[in-house]
Amino acid sequence: MAIWLQSNPVKKVNLNHNDFAAEGGEGQVYLLNDHAIKIYKDPSKCLLKGKLDELATLDHPQIIRPLFLAADDKGKEIGYAMKRLNETISLCKLFTNDFRDRVGFNAQNAADLVKEIENVLKHIHKPGCLMVDVNDMNIMVDEQQLRIPYFIDVDSYQTRSYPAAAIMPAVKDYQSQALSTLTDWYSFSILAFQLFVGIHPFKGTHAQYKRGDLEGRMKDSISVFNKDVTLPRTAREMSLIPSEYRKWFEALYVNGLRIEPPGVAGPINLTKPVVSIASGTALELILESEQIITIIGLLGDNLITTAGVFDLKGRVVIAGDVQDAYIVSPVTGEIVNVTIKNRLLQLKTNHAQLPIVLAAQDVLVAGNNLFVRNQGQLTAVSLNHVAGKILPAAGRSWSVMPYATRIFDQVGFQNALGSTWIILPGSNPTPTCQILHVPELDGMRIQEARHDKGVVMALTGDSGKYDLHILRVDEKNGTYQIETEQDVDYHSPSFTVLDNGVVAHLRYDGKLGLFHRLKGAAAQQVFDDPRLTGNMRIANNGNRAFIIDNTKLYRLKTTGH
Repeated sequence: MAIWLQSNPVKKVNLNHNDFAAEGGEGQVYLLNDHAIKIYKDPSKCLLKGKLDELATLDHPQIIRPLFLAADDKGKEIGYAMKRLNETISLCKLFTNDFRDRVGFNAQNAADLVKEIENVLKHIHKPGCLMVDVNDMNIMVDEQQLRIPYFIDVDSYQTRSYPAAAIMPAVKDYQSQALSTLTDWYSFSILAFQLFVGIHPFKGTHAQYKRGDLEGRMKDSISVFNKDVTLPRTAREMSLIPSEYRKWFEALYVNGLRIEPPGVAGPINLTKPVVSIASGTALELILESEQIITIIGLLGDNLITTAGVFDLKGRVVIAGDVQDAYIVSPVTGEIVNVTIKNRLLQLKTNHAQLPIVLAAQDVLVAGNNLFVRNQGQLTAVSLNHVAGKILPAAGRSWSVMPYATRIFDQVGFQNALGSTWIILPGSNPTPTCQILHVPELDGMRIQEARHDKGVVMALTGDSGKYDLHILRVDEKNGTYQIETEQDVDYHSPSFTVLDNGVVAHLRYDGKLGLFHRLKGAAAQQVFDDPRLTGNMRIANNGNRAFIIDNTKLYRLKTTGH
């Protein structure tokens, strides 16, 4: 597709499917050199030159505003170009305990980020603009430090001459009749609350409201501060809200006031949550190990932690970093640390740096199989053994879209111009990869995903409305069955598949679900135990399931098993 960028001077460029990065309700985004280019599906809705000029007042490095328009060969304006963002994540990823634990993002970091978002929003208000749709998809955060917010979809902002057209229901102020800076601050408060507590301030359960009736709760001011609302156990402690922000939230949600956020955050009054003993429940949690650092997962009989792999007694097996992955030599049993430095794959054991030169953007480890993604190629890497030495080698490669492919936990997803394809790694017997079209997910935004032994859970949606899709894939013939649970809280799917096919799933509501991968989640057995919280993860070693609670590892048993 040939387009003309209305820069100075005018420049003709060609966009192809490899430049495609994402698709939204209004259009498609392509990446080209230092720019991201949005092409509207309906050219009649294209950003007008007058609004482009008014948005130019938002000259701030963290506001990714339109820079110049793009036209087709006939001169008709069909889109615009903006600065390209690299290495960022959606704000909503920081709502989840799992991600925060992995990267060490704490309550003070959340308070600092809230203040940074607040400062940029003040800059938007100065020239008379409104953000209006202040939702979690319109703010990105730098992936490395997690403290610099970037504001996108700026073409939807309201300027002095051009009113805004849309706002997500989850951040709408139903008590106000007209848009203003105060309605922006109300929407901002919902994002701030989610950063502190992990759930929307009008979620939780109330006996008089159906699950999913977010609009009804918001209209009636039935927030989490209402005494009859029960918070899910996946929510973080309310004590993590800085004192002045808590007063502000209560003023908005309880007293109905519309005021600007506090000038200072106030102290965070940390309290240790009280966990009940839960006698008589159907679950047993047997302490297997306690460390002084955060446990992330299991690798056979060893623990994957934020500082490397340790044994159950706390002795270092191999050092590493929180972002590193690990595989095990099938011949010697040695653990190999997998990381990326300076865009190159690095593999090392306790004894040596392994020889390999392979460009890498992401690594994908599943079932002890290693894959490396670089641009439009996904390449399998095997560990060969020659004369007693481990010699890694690049193997078969698969073509993927360079900018529209995202790597999650043991699985990848690819958005092929609106069609959703799942990238499922495996071995048969050498590392292989299936790329399957999942039409049920076409047009949906994949937020979080995980795969284990042919079971995939994917969270889709945006701004307060999320669905969980459970796929059970027959890896032999590439067919699948899919089940969907609608209107769930934002979370990172936490489940494991035992060697006997049993799926143990720590659900978004804090309950434990058990089902067999051949029968599906509709037949699951659900356990409600107050000891299970949103800070926990689940893992397995063979046919044994384990609960990870920060620095503690528990073996999980059900009564009679």
